[in-house]
Amino acid sequence: MSGKWPWSALFAVTIWGGSFVATKLALGPEEARVFTPFGLVALRFLMGGVVLLGVLVLRGMPLLPEAADRGRVALLGAILGTHIGVQTYGLRFTFATHAAWIVCFQSVTIALAAHFFLGQRLRAVGWLGVALAVAGVFGVTRPGETASAADVGFGDLLQLCGCLTWPAYTLLGARPVKSSGALRVTTWTTLVAGMLMLGLASASGFGARPGASELVALVYLGLLSSAAAF
Repeated sequence: MSGKWPWSALFAVTIWGGSFVATKLALGPEEARVFTPFGLVALRFLMGGVVLLGVLVLRGMPLLPEAADRGRVALLGAILGTHIGVQTYGLRFTFATHAAWIVCFQSVTIALAAHFFLGQRLRAVGWLGVALAVAGVFGVTRPGETASAADVGFGDLLQLCGCLTWPAYTLLGARPVKSSGALRVTTWTTLVAGMLMLGLASASGFGARPGASELVALVYLGLLSSAAAF
């Protein structure tokens, strides 16, 4: 990528940044919940997975990952479902801005995991970045003075859990992506995550009948966040 702008990466992080606002909108206000967290995640992943499966068909590509990768792809789907499920549930209690800033810390935990487990050593400037990122997270999540400060702190803690699950997804996905390709791996991790959340949503329900704004938010999450950006 020398001399070129990483437009695909810029597109992905822009879409993911907007997903926190879309999720809050789809969930609805506290006093009148529309989608339940697990119901919303199930619908967005199943929508995204079906679209990606259609892309595989249109391109005439093999539909399934390589046989040696299928077990790990299933594990990746479980991790992805857990990651987004916990993140979405946590958004019930905290602000979209908090979640977006905290999720940025995932790049630090990925770098640390690569340093300790993959031998990809951080230079001095990298460790400086880690220190600044830690200070930033403490700044964002410091106790507030509002009546809901305890709830916000709980929501922020759930967002921080994603800083552990996402590095696991990223690092464990490197091998199957190399052999089966990103599209096949993403398709099936998304579908597995959707089926996992569908099982949980069958117990918690999907929520009330959504309005136009909630449906637009769901389409954004399904087609852009869960399909195109992934």
